[in-house]
Amino acid sequence: MGVPGLTSYAKKNVPSERVNLTARGKQMQQTITLAVDVSALAYYLGCNHKIVPFHTGGQYYELAEATTKFVTDLRTRGIELRGIVDGLASKQKSLTMLSRLYDSLQDRKEVMRQLTTYGRDASIFNGRGPFVKPPLLQETVLSALKSCHVPLIRAQREAD
Repeated sequence: MGVPGLTSYAKKNVPSERVNLTARGKQMQQTITLAVDVSALAYYLGCNHKIVPFHTGGQYYELAEATTKFVTDLRTRGIELRGIVDGLASKQKSLTMLSRLYDSLQDRKEVMRQLTTYGRDASIFNGRGPFVKPPLLQETVLSALKSCHVPLIRAQREAD
């Protein structure tokens, strides 16, 4: 969903060079704190096949472990996270939310059609096909962040 104004803020205030946060933290002799959009982090961790090889099969334990490892790896480098969680969507977003729900249902319908056609031969998808977000994706990441004592901040509204 995103953090409102983040892109425009970054374009105005963030240098265009790559910054090594570990080195910067050591140079400044302090811990670096990063705000992270929990929805984006959940998508990155849960949908990156290099991190969790097959996430739609219910590998929520592996997803929680990957989240914990992500936080731990950052901490060993002197980087702390602050999670930003979307608030409620405004009334003006109702058509957008309805459209997203419809798209999600269409993807689920396509997955069922393909499973009916090809059965259990998942190799037919070759890593492509419609994406169906695992139902507990964000909840699993949120739970793991909480267990790592990452402070979570709920936005006043949906950040989109």
